[in-house]
Amino acid sequence: GSGWSHQYLHLKSWHPLSYKNREKVFQAEQAAAARARRDADAAREFAENAEFFKNTEALAAKDRASARYKRELAFMYQKPPGFDAALEKERTEKAEAAARDAETKRAAEETAARLAAGLPPLSEEEILRRKKRKMRKDADGRNVAAADAFP
Repeated sequence: GSGWSHQYLHLKSWHPLSYKNREKVFQAEQAAAARARRDADAAREFAENAEFFKNTEALAAKDRASARYKRELAFMYQKPPGFDAALEKERTEKAEAAARDAETKRAAEETAARLAAGLPPLSEEEILRRKKRKMRKDADGRNVAAADAFP
């Protein structure tokens, strides 16, 4: 015969390979890693503060108070979180606006040139149609006008 089949075991609540148990283990590992990161950050911050206070103990009382006061207010002179991202976003928006303005200016100049040449201005639909249309190429790679290009 085929002997014992243990494929039903993953359906049991106590089996380590069941989906829920693997999920619980994963969540516990993630929580432990987050706790370890938080503890390491707290220990690093505590060590920095201890080093600062150890270094300021050698100063005179007036200088010590001044150094501690400066350290307490140092956060006011730091950039707020997300400031660099906001600046970058503002720069990209300005660049996009400049590109749109340049395109609008180019279209206005093209329309003025068409009017000066005695041609009617192009409609938005015609501009889009011309942008979408691809010219066919001959064997040498030169553009070949198709019959639909002529009205």
